[in-house]
Amino acid sequence: MSCNRELFEVALLIGTSKPPKGKTGPIMPSVATGVYIDNAQLVLFNVPSKVDPNDVCGFKSTLSQMAQGKVITFVAVASGSNHSALQRVQTADDTDEVLPAARVFIHRRDESVSNSLKSGIGVELSDVTVSMQAVRKGVYMVTLGGKSAKRMNF
Repeated sequence: MSCNRELFEVALLIGTSKPPKGKTGPIMPSVATGVYIDNAQLVLFNVPSKVDPNDVCGFKSTLSQMAQGKVITFVAVASGSNHSALQRVQTADDTDEVLPAARVFIHRRDESVSNSLKSGIGVELSDVTVSMQAVRKGVYMVTLGGKSAKRMNF
């Protein structure tokens, strides 16, 4: 079986506010509102030496490494809908704000984002701190660190 990477994209949902006490958020229980970042490029510092042969695209190995380290690092371009999302993330970095949650997930382009969020594989961090650096004009490397991490749907 081969990997059709054109069918997939890496997406992130970063929670920016918690729901009222006793309530749960519509997508992630600990998040009332958030920002969505699409076409992110994940950054790995330690590429796994062994990849499961059933993990054709390598997503599970990559996401497992992120869950284990409780860190998601990605590069994103500040254009289109990503521009305002990255501005919100930059504000969190500038003010040392701890965000409620962040989820990186694999979005199938032939499905809705909400379906991919519910059924796609991913990693969710809680109590998230942000570090953001400009790589060049309009391109940013963002590191999200969580107090805890859990694997989603794998």
